[in-house]
Amino acid sequence: MLDRLLGRALRHGFRRGLGDGSGPWLAVGVAALGVRLLRRLTRPQPTVIREELRPGETIVVAHLAPPG
Repeated sequence: MLDRLLGRALRHGFRRGLGDGSGPWLAVGVAALGVRLLRRLTRPQPTVIREELRPGETIVVAHLAPPG
């Protein structure tokens, strides 16, 4: 839901801020862009493991529930 709100604020802010020359709407667009970038930078990165397998080796992928 927050992503949709940020997207709308970004679109309307830049469209009305740059197109219509409205300073407050431009500030809304810049703030929405800043929040979106901060969320993207602070998002946890997925765990990636890369190993070469030799012939005959196999991989088992398991997702275990946390204890409790």
